[in-house]
Amino acid sequence: MTASELGYEITDRLKALDIDTYVSVLLGAGASVGAGLPDWTQFLVQCLLESGAIDEKELATAFVSRQDLMLVAEAAKAAAGDDWPRVLRQALYGDDRRVPPAELHAATAAFAASRGPDRVGLFTLNYDLLLESALREVLEEWQIDETVSTRSTGRHAQSGFEIHHLHGVLTPTGTAASSVVLTLSDYNKISSQMRPWQVSALQDALQRGPLVLAGTSYSDPDIRQWMHELTVEEDASGSPVLVFLARESMKLSRQQFESVGQALADQWSAIGVTAVPTNDHLDAAQALRELPHVNQADYVPPAIRAERLWLGHLSDFDAVQRDYATELDTDLDFVRHAFPQTQNVTLWIANDLGKLVRWASNDRLYRKAEQLLSIEPGYDSAWIAGQCLAQSDFLARDIEEVSTARWRSVVAVPLVVEVPGGPDFPYGVLSTASAGSIDDQPLDLMDETYATLASKWSEKLAGVYEGAD
Repeated sequence: MTASELGYEITDRLKALDIDTYVSVLLGAGASVGAGLPDWTQFLVQCLLESGAIDEKELATAFVSRQDLMLVAEAAKAAAGDDWPRVLRQALYGDDRRVPPAELHAATAAFAASRGPDRVGLFTLNYDLLLESALREVLEEWQIDETVSTRSTGRHAQSGFEIHHLHGVLTPTGTAASSVVLTLSDYNKISSQMRPWQVSALQDALQRGPLVLAGTSYSDPDIRQWMHELTVEEDASGSPVLVFLARESMKLSRQQFESVGQALADQWSAIGVTAVPTNDHLDAAQALRELPHVNQADYVPPAIRAERLWLGHLSDFDAVQRDYATELDTDLDFVRHAFPQTQNVTLWIANDLGKLVRWASNDRLYRKAEQLLSIEPGYDSAWIAGQCLAQSDFLARDIEEVSTARWRSVVAVPLVVEVPGGPDFPYGVLSTASAGSIDDQPLDLMDETYATLASKWSEKLAGVYEGAD
């Protein structure tokens, strides 16, 4: 599922949430994976290697796959000794400590900023400060004068936005790691407390309004315990809790994900949580962007907006084909000024079935819509364009298995459109193929060149919506 597949089935669930007064968002590891940080398995493999508990990556990976993750962390911590803070930091951030926020951070930050600190609760299971960074960026861009504070202990801020780090904080630099909750003994320490501050903070949030979880999974022991306690037991507040379950986090195929859908729903239902299946973490980010709009009278889900754009393109197929091919040929000249080895430019757009369609290229005209190639978008798409739409992120990669002597690399940039009925959403992709390697091309100039093209095509695609039935 991409943003263009979010239909009434999901948006109706968002409408059922009473967000008029207060709503909270809790982000899990999936949010930061989108920023390039490791998932929990990769993180623990690195902890084992950095600590010296295991010195071969293949063996460490096998060890993690067959063990309770909290016990794996105990082994790494015991081997690290006093070096544990450095091990954690290196395993999480690696050598590059400048990690930008991902789409899920940005969407959460925009949602929070639009509501103000008195109407939103912000929680994360991650150690990084990417949500804080994203929120500060939005507040600065929107010229909102509010503070942003980080909470990882029982003490909390008295004003402004406060982000509750339920499992502690680990900054890219520094030496402290005392608040980090990772090992079995760390979890046991929390569960032995009569009323941990984490539970009190979540209970307060649920007493004020619904809670939305994104980028997290059922495997976290705290989430299982806390959600059961706060939503199922007799003193539960009654506020709804909704979780976006991404196929991406489970590394399942589409068919596998559909097959286990009911089992996943039952898992979460048992602890009083409504599960909403999605394919990619970006889907949850788009849902958060949609949430402030779903109860407006003129609201239209992204899937319907995408369908209308697709029908607008089909309504005058031949004319649009000629127009787009001519424009793409001009774009090829533009790109070649900076990157002479570029071979072609291709435009991809979403159809009415959630597929990504190769709509136009600079070097050909398609005569019928039936001739167009359609692919499955998603984090695991076989096409870079499909991955680009699912991540809504600029991708530049060398082709691992060269299928033609002409192409060595592909660049893809998402096209985010804004049309009536809701917020902007990723609808298309512009891609180019080159005979040169990505390593031989200046990335700064590449960002600037493709940002210019993306802006132009986003506006051009949105213009077709006006003529759609």
